[in-house]
Amino acid sequence: MKRLTILGATGSIGVNALNVVRNLDENFSIKYLTANANSELLIEQAIEFRPETVVIVNKEKANIVKESLENFEIDVMVGREGLIECAKDSDVDILLNGLVGSAGMEPTFQAVKSGVDVALSNKESLVMAGELINREQEVSGSTIFPVDSEHSAIWQCLTGESMDDVNRIILTGSGGPFRTKNVKSFSNITPREALNHPNWDMGDKITIDSATMMNKGLEIIETYWLFNMEPDAIDIVVHPQSIIHSMVEFKDRSIKAQLGVPDMKIPIQYALTYPKHIDSEWESLDLASIGSLTFEYPDLDKFPSIKLAYDALRTGGTTPAVLNDNPFEKTDCHIIEAFGPVSTILPYKNLDEAIELARMGKGSLVCSIVTSDDNIAREFTVNAASMHGRILVLNKDCAKESTGHGSPMPLLTHGGPGRAGGGEEMGGKRGILHYLQRTAIQGHPTTISKITSQYQVGGKQDEARPHVFRKYFEELKIGETVFTDTHTVTLENIEEFAEISGDKFYAHMDENSLDGTIFTERVAHGYYILSRAAGLFVDPSKGPVLLNYGIDECRFTKPVYPGMNIAVRFTVKEKIDQEKRSDDDIAKGIVKFLVDVYDDEDETVMLATILTMFKKKNQD
Repeated sequence: MKRLTILGATGSIGVNALNVVRNLDENFSIKYLTANANSELLIEQAIEFRPETVVIVNKEKANIVKESLENFEIDVMVGREGLIECAKDSDVDILLNGLVGSAGMEPTFQAVKSGVDVALSNKESLVMAGELINREQEVSGSTIFPVDSEHSAIWQCLTGESMDDVNRIILTGSGGPFRTKNVKSFSNITPREALNHPNWDMGDKITIDSATMMNKGLEIIETYWLFNMEPDAIDIVVHPQSIIHSMVEFKDRSIKAQLGVPDMKIPIQYALTYPKHIDSEWESLDLASIGSLTFEYPDLDKFPSIKLAYDALRTGGTTPAVLNDNPFEKTDCHIIEAFGPVSTILPYKNLDEAIELARMGKGSLVCSIVTSDDNIAREFTVNAASMHGRILVLNKDCAKESTGHGSPMPLLTHGGPGRAGGGEEMGGKRGILHYLQRTAIQGHPTTISKITSQYQVGGKQDEARPHVFRKYFEELKIGETVFTDTHTVTLENIEEFAEISGDKFYAHMDENSLDGTIFTERVAHGYYILSRAAGLFVDPSKGPVLLNYGIDECRFTKPVYPGMNIAVRFTVKEKIDQEKRSDDDIAKGIVKFLVDVYDDEDETVMLATILTMFKKKNQD
């Protein structure tokens, strides 16, 4: 009896696989069933087939699954982590990967690495990582059994044959619902039409890929990795009846073909029962009732993805994942706004090209850049911001905390010149015309400090050496900080400041008046804290500092009582250049400093922004 894992049990391939298991139940025991979000169907499947463990990737559905299965002695794993964990389990005979899209690649890799045989329906596994997976197969001894009807057909045709005798492989495709449709009318195609496949009942993603014949492009690349065939030895013919699932031509020009009704249960069963063809209840092929089988060449004007796949495969490397090899000339990816789970990967040679590509879409709600270089982040953001409502900058310091590309923070100024809704989405053009251009930037405070040339709280604070008051305007750097000594606030300080200032407010002077207030004892004046902070961070000697220009903002955030120690982090926040008023004027600029006064517990007690005028070193 084979121990079986089914990834994507609630999808089209998974449901068909369980139909096979149901038909051959004495041959299989199921260890894992997984689903993304269809908790209802997963629960039904689990109760019927009694796997040891189920995995629900969508964490919001976890409690539903756990509560429904708590009386059935079935373990429940949650999230992407659970999916990968079950893929790694070597205590199974075969793993069927029925996942859709790129999500299936890592589970395939992990299963192969663990030495588990994989019944593979997920094309993207080999398209994205064929070289890596093949390399792991050589080490682990894992075997891949193709589940796609086309590759299953090739596999069956090659059984007992030598690859040295093979001349070419012929992939067949139905041509989908638009085979006879004029290419000029393609712009009017609706999703409903694209999902109406004439022969096959498949999931939405695969059906759409079939309608565009993108699936054939992916199958070309998959064939290369499965059977070690060069691109020039892989042909495609359109076969509308979908009866011949693919063919192999040998060097003597004889051809073997695998035929059958278009039913995914047949290749799934063969992958699970290989090398045996076990009796089943599936429909038999009646050739006489079909009458004729026809073939034609694919129209590459209608289905350009086929040529792109060949080009990508010939180029090699990571190119199979980069189907638009020249995004500056092939501009549909910029012009057509695609909704749904669609990603187009575009190659670029340098940062200038990346910026240009980011601008070519002429409007996006959000853009992301991943880089560890804050200088690159700044250049990209400054130049690309005008075309995006929000830019997310990711690096190692903030990636784990990120809410994701499409997740605006509460109350975040958001929106941009997105083309959805005629350019009016989230304020869109209206917002730009009304408020002028605004672009929200998300990222680590250090990175945002670099991008905006304004220090952001929480960013890196490099110790200033020498003291900032010893430096000219040009020499000061955003984020450099003076860390001061501590000062112990005493009752005498409070009383002396009250006498000097005349501020004898009861909270400073009368301990008996504090009942019903937030204070537990006489509290230091806020302006004493501000004044004493200046005494801590000021370097008194004559230097480039010309004068104190004022205070932008000041907040007293925590009471300071006698006996508490305070210290200051004095940070360059922003530099504002000033023009000379006359030839005799001093060349200078205004520097904003963040004054962060904190206590023994490293909690801020006062936060202020002060302005100081600095002389420039260059007086020209």
